[in-house]
Amino acid sequence: MMRVIGIDLGEARIGVAISGPEGLLAEPLAVLRHRSRDQDIEAIAALVKQHGAEKVVVGLPLRLDGTEGEKAAKARAFARRVERRLTTEVALWDERLTTFEAGQIMAGAKPDD
Repeated sequence: MMRVIGIDLGEARIGVAISGPEGLLAEPLAVLRHRSRDQDIEAIAALVKQHGAEKVVVGLPLRLDGTEGEKAAKARAFARRVERRLTTEVALWDERLTTFEAGQIMAGAKPDD
């Protein structure tokens, strides 16, 4: 059983989600306003400690063809800094199709009558 914190890195805000104790499904935990990257990392470190997370996953926004752009480079650099700050495992997660998959799920949902 492992709690995982997921990070969606943005320019103005950072989305933070947390998994259940089984480490599978995640739910929103917080939205952090970007201040400085050092302050952002300290806020994430506090959440990791508070919730006993054993792993941090940072979303890696690759292009659809799999190449990396500026946002992916920033996510990689951020993940490295988080990893240096924490003793917790830090991993990157390819988030290319998550928006598409969410749209497909929503398209298949039937509206309430």
